Amino acid sequence: MNRAAGYVVATLAGILLLATLGVPDALASGPADKSTRSQTTQATDEASATSTPLKLTPDDARADALFGGAVAVDRDTAVIGAYRDGEAGYAAGAAYIFQQSDGVWTQQAKLIADDAATKDLFGVSVAIDGDTVVVGSFFDDDKGSHSGSVYVFRGSGDAWSQQGKLVASDGVEGDLFGIAISISGDVVAVGSPWADAPGTDSGAIYVFRWDGSEWLQEAKLTPGDGAAQDLFGYSVSISGDTIVAGAILADAQGRDSGAAYVFQWDGTTWSQKAKLTADGGNGGDLFGVSVSIKGDAAIIGASHEGKGSGAAYIFRRIDSTWAQEAKLALEDTGENLFGSSVVLGADVVVVGAPAYGSSGSAHIFRRQGSTWSRTARLTPTDATSSLLFSERAVSVSGNTILIGAPLDDGAGDNSGSVYVFAADATSDTTTASDTTTVAPGKSGAVRKDGATPAETRRKHGMASWKSNRENIS
Repeated sequence: MNRAAGYVVATLAGILLLATLGVPDALASGPADKSTRSQTTQATDEASATSTPLKLTPDDARADALFGGAVAVDRDTAVIGAYRDGEAGYAAGAAYIFQQSDGVWTQQAKLIADDAATKDLFGVSVAIDGDTVVVGSFFDDDKGSHSGSVYVFRGSGDAWSQQGKLVASDGVEGDLFGIAISISGDVVAVGSPWADAPGTDSGAIYVFRWDGSEWLQEAKLTPGDGAAQDLFGYSVSISGDTIVAGAILADAQGRDSGAAYVFQWDGTTWSQKAKLTADGGNGGDLFGVSVSIKGDAAIIGASHEGKGSGAAYIFRRIDSTWAQEAKLALEDTGENLFGSSVVLGADVVVVGAPAYGSSGSAHIFRRQGSTWSRTARLTPTDATSSLLFSERAVSVSGNTILIGAPLDDGAGDNSGSVYVFAADATSDTTTASDTTTVAPGKSGAVRKDGATPAETRRKHGMASWKSNRENIS
């Protein structure tokens, strides 16, 4: 990935990071005028406070498992990835099912691939809809080294079993199929950003549908204007008959400004309906690093806008036209990487800022009429240094927010944890719901190197996943 212009996808103990290695020319002179036709919300800290969240850890928590590297929740069921778990082999990975009942979160199952193998990183991405869970394993080798795969599990009562394994029909070595996944009903969308279609590392989305007896590949989606090294499919989200996916290195508004594409199913075929870009976007913004869609609304993260301060953009479909509705940003313009993760609920969004403060934070915004405003800032109160809190793992369902912290050291270095917050938190009551967890918590997490989140990214941002995929230490 030689055109990342200072921004590369890097490894930190096997974690996916967007590292800032320098300021590209497009940003050297400072942020451009970003006046927009839509609402712009800049959140301050004056009316927000940190939260006292619940905390989930697995029964068999162990060092270096990176539990919480991926999270997804649907009503009372959560799936949590631990993609360096070693039960099935070094860095083979695992995923955990937690169930909430009568205010208590309990571990229900541990999922491991039937054909688990060393360094597959099973659990690097997760998604859930009802009793169906999908888990990404983007270093799996079925179609060549690190071609990638996705596993589907079905739940029945307290039991979960593997129902299928998805691979790209034309997958090849290094595609990293499964880096991003999403499910809606009987349809699964899978990102493969290093797929060479139409150009080298241009990227693709693969769509699979359950036909009642097996999962079948239904389509391979690529943008109409896709180009080499766009990394389309780095992020993906599906809601009903609509898919939105990010192409983080597309040059829509300058080198590596990024873009997002909308595809829709008409009952017979999938077709591109829109290309989304930020009003006033610039080179190096990485617009599309995270995406989420729900109904006629979508949110797109641009974590490196403003030299890494970040932003998130809300778009809304009216009839068949998508238009920018709002821009969300923090008043603090430090290197927060705001927008690294996003999730959209019912008139509520959660945006991650993993480099905010000493440990990272997430921010709740709510919509009233046509106006979006921040209602709470969520931070782990028991942390004193970087946990990668909210780096890629944020999910919301109803009044439940899950945020992963894979570098938490509660059960050993980088064992990981997941924090549970209430989505209705406000500036006056930024506390978790009254549920409790059976998993033990911890306090006083301190990174041994004392590095800040931004320093951590620079220190470990020395090679891309593709060029450094063997470096899982």
